[in-house]
Amino acid sequence: MASSTGNPWGPGRCSRFNNDAFVWIPKNASSTLRFLFSGGDANFHNFDVETYWVILRDPILRWKSGIMEYISADVKKRLEWVLDNIDQIEFDEHTTPQTSFLKYTGNTRYIDIKQNFWVHKLINELGLPHKLEFGGLVKMNPTSGNRNKEEIKHSIDSVMSTAFENRLREYYSEDFKLIEQVS
Repeated sequence: MASSTGNPWGPGRCSRFNNDAFVWIPKNASSTLRFLFSGGDANFHNFDVETYWVILRDPILRWKSGIMEYISADVKKRLEWVLDNIDQIEFDEHTTPQTSFLKYTGNTRYIDIKQNFWVHKLINELGLPHKLEFGGLVKMNPTSGNRNKEEIKHSIDSVMSTAFENRLREYYSEDFKLIEQVS
């Protein structure tokens, strides 16, 4: 069980909303949505959860985003190393399978981030108060427009082969199965 002093992405990390748990998975819109929950982090193992709210993301897109996050912490040191060791697949919590963060049983609501206005629909569904500034607070794609991250993305894409993408699909097969089940 994760503690408040341990890994912020450990098992059970969530934001509590009444008796619901908004489960945080790295690279699954957590930066986009944290502003909605003013109570800070919680752990869903520490209270009786009524409903788990989970955002799922395409595993390949999430993996690429996770690799960019990992590299951007120290571009000079990590970029070449990652490109040379790309077959490692899992580098840190940003590339850990999404299903690793979903160790619970109970009522679960999955959020489709491919829908238009998904954040506003989520706000409505949760019954949160609407604020005019929501549009300005939502960071939909922090990577777009960042030249370093665009260059990193190009470097990653340049080493991606069909065979490697198939390995990624196999590695994240449980994530893909879950997405198929809830779609």
